[in-house]
Amino acid sequence: MTATVEAYDDVAAIPDWDELAADSGAPVFYSSAFLTAYRKSELLPADAFAYLMLRDADQTARACLPVTLLPQMDPVGSLAVYEPSIAAEPRGLISHNWHCYDTWLPSRGGPGDLDAIRAVLAAFQQLAADFAAPWYSLVNVDATGPLAAALTALGAHGLPIDQRYVLDLPPGFAAADYLAGLPAHQRNTLRMHQRRAERAGAVTRVLEPGSAEPDRLARIERMIESEHSVPGRFAPGGFQHFRRLLGQAARIIEVCVDGRVVGLGFCLLDGVRLHLWTCGVERGAEDFSPFYLLFYEALEYAARLGLARFECGRRNGDFKRRYGLRPVPLLAYVAPTHKPLGALVQG
Repeated sequence: MTATVEAYDDVAAIPDWDELAADSGAPVFYSSAFLTAYRKSELLPADAFAYLMLRDADQTARACLPVTLLPQMDPVGSLAVYEPSIAAEPRGLISHNWHCYDTWLPSRGGPGDLDAIRAVLAAFQQLAADFAAPWYSLVNVDATGPLAAALTALGAHGLPIDQRYVLDLPPGFAAADYLAGLPAHQRNTLRMHQRRAERAGAVTRVLEPGSAEPDRLARIERMIESEHSVPGRFAPGGFQHFRRLLGQAARIIEVCVDGRVVGLGFCLLDGVRLHLWTCGVERGAEDFSPFYLLFYEALEYAARLGLARFECGRRNGDFKRRYGLRPVPLLAYVAPTHKPLGALVQG
């Protein structure tokens, strides 16, 4: 009996999913808690979810991949830049979801297990055909990472679509030392916002799950939804449900002035990384930028937890580069369902 790929419609029904994801070192986006919360909260409208699991002949879990069938597979136009016909036939099956900015194919054999990658991708393509989806795609793959290298070895062509920003935190990392090591202009600007916030009586704190008043959090979470109201970010009301379902994987950082919330950062934890996943601020309310305080507090919190990496998501690249974060180019591998993944080539 050879290895086989099973397709599940509920990740909670896969008892060894979390063990495989954790053993491979995959980020929080691959935990069953995140996947379940994402599905139930409907942050982005989806037609179906599936969870592919490759098992060896003895039924040992070998590799896995979560996928989502979207009525609009390219909500912000990242793929239609290369293939305009995607806009005319927008339905497609994508790896994970657009809110995951670090796509992996978790595998016990490591990222060089080409046989596992071939098997999972073949099942991915077949599932897209079963769903009658015109397209299928791996999105947000680290162009410098091992999955991209493996896909290149298999002949797949990746398309540049975005960047995410990271800061590696060495052992003993201290946020104060990081601040002191910044170029003078960036250091002085951040300190200026901290001083202005102090004069305004601003208080910044990290909230543990369940420690904040629901009505207050509902209001400030609406700040995040309005900040990201463009298509492809957050569906109205979904974010609040998502936060409640995530439990211990989530932290909230808030900035308050006289008891009024003027900034909110939503963080995800996976034991190795702190993700400052999204932020919302009340613009123009104060003479300081709450985002500077959220950014520094998240970095300080990651240091207190002894984590190895600070992930700061996509967008706002000018700020992130100025403050020492490293850009990571992201690729998409996309094809019509009748062709091998990565067959779409620009031009």
